Amino acid sequence: MRKRLAVLLSVGIIFILSSCRPAPAGEFAIYLPAKELTGPQVAGADLRNLSLQSKPTIAAGDILAYDPTTHTMQLTPAAAQRLAQLKVGVYGRAFIVCVGTEPIYAGAFWSPVSSVSFNGVIIELPARVEDELALTLGYPTAAVSSGTDPRSDQRILTALRRAGKLK
Repeated sequence: MRKRLAVLLSVGIIFILSSCRPAPAGEFAIYLPAKELTGPQVAGADLRNLSLQSKPTIAAGDILAYDPTTHTMQLTPAAAQRLAQLKVGVYGRAFIVCVGTEPIYAGAFWSPVSSVSFNGVIIELPARVEDELALTLGYPTAAVSSGTDPRSDQRILTALRRAGKLK
């Protein structure tokens, strides 16, 4: 009886640990910070010192295709449904775009009913097109954005190309 219980516990622990893996090295992923942050809060954060959740919110396996000219990605229905459950306030909910666990840039999931502008990359939730997300520069328009556009970072495009996701 003890042996059976030990085996069941071991299998349970292995299952839990395997579901909390970070994205493999070199893979595109979008993570939420370990501590919930708004868009403005993450805009000033040092990404190298920011703790991330153990499992990506969007992993390479969730992406069916990525268009590097429009920065839109088509997601699996399961990933789109998972994102639809994400709570987003008027100041957004921070995310970090990574290659593996290396942070490349920060952005925020943003509500289309928000009246707060944001100088950074956003992903509107709910998505305007089912199963498709757009990484957009600035909210409500790109006119509020200043600085460089991080979406075409070569590390990101290389990771997506290697994964066979680029259109």
